[in-house]
Amino acid sequence: MTIALYCLIILAIMPYIVIIPAKINKSYDNNSPRLSSAYKEGFAGRSYSAHQNCMEAFPIFAVAVLTVFFLNPDSAYISWCAVIYTSLRILYVLAYYFDQAKIRSIVWTLAFATNLYIFTLSA
Repeated sequence: MTIALYCLIILAIMPYIVIIPAKINKSYDNNSPRLSSAYKEGFAGRSYSAHQNCMEAFPIFAVAVLTVFFLNPDSAYISWCAVIYTSLRILYVLAYYFDQAKIRSIVWTLAFATNLYIFTLSA
């Protein structure tokens, strides 16, 4: 298995790890998890927002990586790009956790650009 596929696995699991701080919050209601007030503000709220963003970003990355594997499996850059993207996504979550909106926006933009570049590797 290549490094890019390991990155794919890491990012597939990441949303479920990122949400843990919100779920261990004392105000988390497991009977109505989607309506829980634990997600409203503070660290737990940022954790939930990071979780949602991870869920939204993963499909684009997965399609990009798999497209390269099917159309241009000899691409030498896919592993590097996948590691860069994965690292940026981890930084993104940390910026969300520590309430660093400007850094988060910059990191999101870099990760999105990396994702677009991965698509170009399939050509």
